[in-house]
Amino acid sequence: MKKIISVVLALALCFCIAAPAAAAAEKEEVYPIIIVPGYSSSALYKDGENGEKIHIWNIQMDKILTRIAVNAAELGIDIGALAKGDAKKLADTVGVEFEKMFGDMAYDETGKPVTPLHTYHSHAYDTNSKWLNENENGDYRHEIEIMPYVTENLGDKAEEWTFNFNTDFRRNVVDCAADLDKYIGDVLEYTGASKVNLIAVSHGGQTTATYLALYGEKGQVNNAVMTVPAIGGALLAYDIITESISLDEQTLLRFIENGMMFEEDYNWLVEANELGFLDDVLNNLVPYLKNVVGTWGSIWDFIPTEQYEQTKKDYAPEAFLNSEILKKSDYFHYEILANMSALLKKAESAGTNVYIIAGTGWPSVIGTQENSDAIISVNSSTGATCAPLGSRFNDGYQTLGTICSDKTHDHLSPGMEIDASTAYLPETTWFCNGLFHGMTLKDDYSAKLMKLLIETNDHVDVHTFAEYPQFHYSMNVCESVYAEFDSSVPGYITADDTALVITNLSKKNNMRVLSVAVEGMDISFDLSEYMLKEIKPRESITVKFSGKIPAESLTAASVKVSYFIVGSATPLNDKTFNFTVMNGEAKEYDRENPYVSLTGESKFREHLGNASQIKIFDRLGLTSFFEIIYDIFYNIIGKYIVPIISGKLYK
Repeated sequence: MKKIISVVLALALCFCIAAPAAAAAEKEEVYPIIIVPGYSSSALYKDGENGEKIHIWNIQMDKILTRIAVNAAELGIDIGALAKGDAKKLADTVGVEFEKMFGDMAYDETGKPVTPLHTYHSHAYDTNSKWLNENENGDYRHEIEIMPYVTENLGDKAEEWTFNFNTDFRRNVVDCAADLDKYIGDVLEYTGASKVNLIAVSHGGQTTATYLALYGEKGQVNNAVMTVPAIGGALLAYDIITESISLDEQTLLRFIENGMMFEEDYNWLVEANELGFLDDVLNNLVPYLKNVVGTWGSIWDFIPTEQYEQTKKDYAPEAFLNSEILKKSDYFHYEILANMSALLKKAESAGTNVYIIAGTGWPSVIGTQENSDAIISVNSSTGATCAPLGSRFNDGYQTLGTICSDKTHDHLSPGMEIDASTAYLPETTWFCNGLFHGMTLKDDYSAKLMKLLIETNDHVDVHTFAEYPQFHYSMNVCESVYAEFDSSVPGYITADDTALVITNLSKKNNMRVLSVAVEGMDISFDLSEYMLKEIKPRESITVKFSGKIPAESLTAASVKVSYFIVGSATPLNDKTFNFTVMNGEAKEYDRENPYVSLTGESKFREHLGNASQIKIFDRLGLTSFFEIIYDIFYNIIGKYIVPIISGKLYK
């Protein structure tokens, strides 16, 4: 009996000891997070004669202001010359100063650095945020707004387990990826963790994708989240090498507005003004830039594959053609980038969750015009096929399905301008219309999605969460308003929908919705109960509509919301939202006319045609203002004033 009792007690004791261990095993593992930063984020120095570190890069505003002060008189003369149409003098002064400050960063025509440069910190022990805060006053940390937000789940370990990857960004991406591979091993050894998580931004996305392509089978990464990544390059590099710079002033101003999260729209300031003199300055400045950056490996990696060979032929110095830099760039373009989808899927098979968040809907802020986040084209970020900028695929378009051929996955964007079925990873790539480059944290939708993807240990995709569909509009407060139908996936409309949900994105101002205009559907919205109603910040209204949704699918429709921001310096504005109708058989696709305009002509322009008033409004920068006024009165008079007079108020 005693033996039986002893056995029972022993088993009970073993269970009590094992239970906490089992509970601990069930607790979800957390991983250290490495930030793989955007282009030029790593500080560089050269060795002085006495062994001191001489800072070369990052940009230091005090040094720039000193150089401006030294050259103040000459700059004043140059600006006077610019006013008379001579842009070269100002460009020459700035260009010479640029070469003086950063000439040590240049490579010669054989692809060799003119001066050996180094990163300040490159090991796990001295690149974690805790060490940098304690020893470097927080300097040399990357993406300092993003990282505290995405490391909250690390708790007390957040600072010590946040790692800041550094590399000499001038080199080829295959070299940067090799640095990342070595660094990940160092972080794993330092922390004792089994894997790491990666947050990558811009060029960091290209580095991360290349790392996963070359080393992903090691399975040392749990989640790799690439936001606005330059996986396939950046057209800006092509524009610099080919000296084809053309500044888009309106996009630049919108870029600034979004970055500052202004709740006012100042875009009208440049609507009527041609600032071509800035293009003259930039194009005269480009040769000086090329003297420093023109033979960097990373610049040539950034050249899109479609332009790569011709650019080498036309612009690469003869001595540079046989350099190791171009050989590595060839390898990147033709062995890695050409097979990126398959290589990333290999990394997924080894246990890495690979996610991409891309910005869309903007022209390039400078240079070649494609659908982009203003810096990186959508095709480069994601591999997706895009219609020409300002166009969409014609009604009835069927996705190409080169990577994902499942027609039920709806990889066509609501605006019908992006075919994500050809993307590197169609199932784990999200597109945010209106998201600018480097501004993921400024947009509620993208920021929350980024945080979710870095924290989860489950494999998720674009079908997992209803609140995070593959395509979505930016929720930056600068965008002011957001709209979606009440029962369908955002960006789509079906027979289940009965109303439009309109949200005030402002965080401080009330909003009044003035009109809702529709193109592509014979439906009408009843705003009668909301005409005098103010929508509070971050609140929504549900506006019922009457009429029938077209009994067809894969056709485009748009809804323009005109609104008034109470208390704003620029209160009156509008925004157009594009939708795909999914309600029956797909319309037959016209292959002979594959593209149509993304937005039709406004009723205001349609009414006035080529009248002289339009030309006057265009010159004064008032066209957008009068288009809004016209839409508001067209809808109010047509739906309310006339029916009231006739006794047939719309219900």
